[in-house]
Amino acid sequence: MKKLISFILGLSLCVPSLALANGVSLNTTRVIYAKDARQATISSRNSAKETTYLMQTWVEEETGEKSKRFIITPPLLTARPGSENLMRIILKDGASLPNDRESIFYLNSKAIPSVNKAEAEGKNLLIIAAITRIKLFVRPSGLKIGPDEAPGKLEFKKEGTNVKVRNPTPYYITINNLQAGSKVISDLMIAPQEEQVINNISASSLAFSTINDYGATTQQIKVNL
Repeated sequence: MKKLISFILGLSLCVPSLALANGVSLNTTRVIYAKDARQATISSRNSAKETTYLMQTWVEEETGEKSKRFIITPPLLTARPGSENLMRIILKDGASLPNDRESIFYLNSKAIPSVNKAEAEGKNLLIIAAITRIKLFVRPSGLKIGPDEAPGKLEFKKEGTNVKVRNPTPYYITINNLQAGSKVISDLMIAPQEEQVINNISASSLAFSTINDYGATTQQIKVNL
């Protein structure tokens, strides 16, 4: 029996439940891991009526390499129709991470549908495994400001036709719904204490929202340039 395997990458940051495959979803679009916590948890749900999935979950460094700092338990699980499964994320090596700002990692979860061997015998088989990748933030305790205050601290400076955006806070800030006049600008994420440049801006003001800890869009903010 010949098998053709195709992997599809599914990525979403703006909904409360993230679909991995037809009927399979995670309960969050991002994970906030308190650095001094023993663990964090996420859950997956298989709402399919008939299909069972094998799910594999792991954490990657910002570079894309598999992280050795985290343990996912269970790393493999069987998601039966109608079931909900809990996964624990354990940070086993956080000592070298900064205490004055967040660190970012990516949690990956792959759902592979089960195959009826009797029905597949002698046939070419296309197996579609869906992979999703969500942000995992490790957040130290005792940061000087709260995460809800961070968007209001962003600094915007116009330099010619470009706008420099600086994030002076200890949090990663994801900016969405960004507009300069009638111009719609792609979403961007700015790391703590870092800056990015938005090119070709002629407007005298900007309007934007951000994404909070729960994956929801915050109230619009307007700034003059």
